[in-house]
This record gives sequence, structure tokens and C-alpha cells, in this order.
Amino acid sequence: MKHLIQAVCICFCFLICLPAQAEEKKDTRPNIIFILLDNVGKDWFRCYGSEENQTPNIDHLAYTGLRFRNCYVTPVCSTTRHMLLTGRYPFRSGWHTHHDPAIYGGGDF
Repeated sequence: MKHLIQAVCICFCFLICLPAQAEEKKDTRPNIIFILLDNVGKDWFRCYGSEENQTPNIDHLAYTGLRFRNCYVTPVCSTTRHMLLTGRYPFRSGWHTHHDPAIYGGGDF
């Protein structure tokens, strides 16, 4: 009988301590959304003045969060892809200008 009372007391103590152990952990990771678009101008989004295109999700992000006013990009998408896949600066890809002889003709640029 004595062991039964001790076992019940120990179980009761564990039950009291459970809420303290079940404390919710806070997420310390940053809250980042990465959006990559190709061949898109600011006039394609309603939040920047487009009358033709409906972009409700992007508009919601723009009105409740952050909107870009000044951005810099590379002139061709190949360097952007190189940067994302390798983690290196875009100029290290060796692709600085879009030189397609079939479109622009031969010669040096």
C-alpha cells in the first residue's frame, strides 16, 4: 500500500510538471518570401498601376507589406540563374551582354 501511494504521488507530480515542459518554442527563423520573375515590368501589377492585369496575391502583399521603389537587375536572365544556382556574383558567369549572332548579326560588341 505504501508503494502505491508513492507511485500515485510521483505520477501526480509529473502531471503537474507537464504544462511547463510543453511550453511552445518560438520560431527564430526570419520570415522571408522570395519571388523571382522574368521579363516582367512594374506595369504588369495592379499595385503599380496596371489596369489590365489582376494580381490579387501580389497586391495583397504590396498593400500589407513592403513595396519596392528602386531595384537593380542584370540585363539578361542567365546571370540571375547563375547567381541562384551557384551563390556567386552574376558577373562571374562571363555572360555580360546578350549576343545572339542570328538576331544581332556577327561582330564584336
